[in-house]
Amino acid sequence: MRLKGANEKGKVMNMKHGRALLALCIGAMMLALCVQIVSEVKAADVEDEMLTAIPFAPSDMKFYDVAFAGPWAVFVGENTTTGRGDIYWYSSDATGSGAWFHPNFVPGVPAVTRFKAIVWNQTGGNGFIVLGDCLIPGYWYFASTNGKVYEYTDASLSMFNCNDLYFDTNNVHLVALGSDTAPNGAYMYEYSTTNATWWELYHGGAPDQQFNGAESVPGGELYLISSTTTPMGIYHNFTYASGYLNTIASVPGLNFTGIHYYIFGPRMLITAANRASRPALWSATGANFTVLAPLSAEIPDETSLTAIDAGHTNLTDTTALAVGYNTTHACIYRIWYDGSSKLHVSLQSDQSAIYAGEKFRSIAIRGGGVPMAVIAGSAFKYSYLNSPGIVVVNTVYPHINYIDMYAKNNNGTSVLNSMADVNPGDDSNWYRLNVSGYFPGAAGGADAIDLVDVYLWHDNGTTGADASGAVDSGWPNLGAHYRWTKGGGFTTVFPLTGESDCMAVHSSATVEAAPLPNFNYSFAFRLNQQIRNASGDGVWSAGIAGVPPSRYMIDDGYEDQLSNAMALDDAYTWDIKVVVMNTTSNATSSAFDEFGIARFVYLGTGASLPGGGLLSGSGAPGQMVILQPSANQNVTFNANCNYDLRMWSTDLFASIPANGVIPALNLSVLGGQWAAYQPLNGSNEANAIWLIGASVPIAYGQPGNTGISNNTWNAPNGGNGVVMRCSVPLGKAEDSYSGTVTYSITPET
Repeated sequence: MRLKGANEKGKVMNMKHGRALLALCIGAMMLALCVQIVSEVKAADVEDEMLTAIPFAPSDMKFYDVAFAGPWAVFVGENTTTGRGDIYWYSSDATGSGAWFHPNFVPGVPAVTRFKAIVWNQTGGNGFIVLGDCLIPGYWYFASTNGKVYEYTDASLSMFNCNDLYFDTNNVHLVALGSDTAPNGAYMYEYSTTNATWWELYHGGAPDQQFNGAESVPGGELYLISSTTTPMGIYHNFTYASGYLNTIASVPGLNFTGIHYYIFGPRMLITAANRASRPALWSATGANFTVLAPLSAEIPDETSLTAIDAGHTNLTDTTALAVGYNTTHACIYRIWYDGSSKLHVSLQSDQSAIYAGEKFRSIAIRGGGVPMAVIAGSAFKYSYLNSPGIVVVNTVYPHINYIDMYAKNNNGTSVLNSMADVNPGDDSNWYRLNVSGYFPGAAGGADAIDLVDVYLWHDNGTTGADASGAVDSGWPNLGAHYRWTKGGGFTTVFPLTGESDCMAVHSSATVEAAPLPNFNYSFAFRLNQQIRNASGDGVWSAGIAGVPPSRYMIDDGYEDQLSNAMALDDAYTWDIKVVVMNTTSNATSSAFDEFGIARFVYLGTGASLPGGGLLSGSGAPGQMVILQPSANQNVTFNANCNYDLRMWSTDLFASIPANGVIPALNLSVLGGQWAAYQPLNGSNEANAIWLIGASVPIAYGQPGNTGISNNTWNAPNGGNGVVMRCSVPLGKAEDSYSGTVTYSITPET
């Protein structure tokens, strides 16, 4: 829950000798009325996460592969309950248990113990081809869109163990890759959609060799990866016409596990496992993709990458995602293109519980520009929110490689293009904005940087605009400006009244001569209770037709933090501008990005409430008693979004039950938007009085532009302190009467 509050029920107080906090005195005895004000917050705001376990996924499934067709992701694997292969369909556009569909198998329970590969049959048939360990007599399966899975046999597949299925759209071939049980080398089969049969395309190599994946390029050959148990990773190309398999490169000390064509370069991206100290990611470039070289040596040795998927060969997709696992956790790496023929690799996962003990075995990115992927192991959904930007090379200016923002000390999950939370007042939540880049030696090196400015502002629905120049003269809850200088360190420029602030004690500046990048400025800052909510325009807000969070994207496919027009493309967000500068030469570089801030309302107890949480008074039957204290009493609360503030009361119960009650109808209240007393129409929530806002027609109070809290006197749409009074009924028995008043603050829904 992002909205926090208290819910305490008051104690019944029986007072004597006229000392009750509210005493209604009759003759020699007294009638005491005690009302304890109790806060109750009722609200919720759910925002999206980078990785989520897909709800209602079958718990007895171990998934080995997954593939998309439109919004449908089809998971295949092993059912640990039945000990047989099994298939589940998942609609990424649906929610709840209805998002999952379990097809019927024809003629019945499948013969194989597990399915390991799936591919959409693009030449017709309206369904997926599914294979696993084919056994004798060579089982294979067709998962039709009619909701059934059909089991077939083909003698060619007898004893074949399938590791991957690939549809070569460039040459129109559907191939199955793996080995046989004997073992007897690597095998590749082709499927004929004309007569639904299989035939052998190739087999050979060392007895323990197996094919693990394939990829192709427009007008080109088929590229394959294989491995042996030695281990050895082998990279090939294959010519359909001649049936010739050529070995391009062999890399000892690892197994190649996945391959995918990546349009930027262009290149083949290859993953590796069981690799000791060998690189986990490889790139094959050159005229015929024959130049194989490591892409990243920074991935820990104990990590095995098992699969990779990338944008679907068009210039609107720049993301590649590789998955795998280490000794304790599953992992996700993102590969992106920076516009200067360079690829960058970043770890997206962390050591949190959702990754613990998992083994990610396959990944499929949804097409059509929807920025999500599904991952097989268990069943997970990934929203690729985090994307460092492009470096524009200019040798006389500082260069910002990227900016990124993390919660507190968590450097594993970016909150850019997703939702951040305010600091609820106890410093339990703050953020770190990292600025990473380099300043060429010809311009003085990173040590020549002497000023870094960070501007944050609420865009109020405007996209693509650099409004940083108006931050320092704006409202404190709608903007912030933090600064690092070489002589003064980290400071807050605006606001200086506590609505948000830079936390110098947690900030850091790191400058290195080499290797690039050679500077990193880490700004730690708090967004306090009333920093304005910004839930986005629906593109990456949770709950909008199940659409996951998206990254800014432009027509040529670049994800660019260096342009405000490109980076600040979501309305109703908080925008970021970072400026890195050498003031002597006036050399500067800027970067932009954006994030959201979740709704927050809070109403406390004690000092936050009239009378410190307890009002009292005394009087005789027939009197109108004003409960004390009554001067300068307010409900104090926090709200960074539109809200309403209500109050209601129980009846007041006598300490001696036979004396009955003073009905809540006898209470009235003024305060907030009411300058005159408003009578309660009865007890409990159904008869609430809106101190701020209304139910008919629906209306809400507005969040404050200044301050970390508001109250019923000075809040927008407020204007009056809170006073309560009670009309003591005629003939009421002398006694002590008490009840509970509840105040409730809720955000606009």
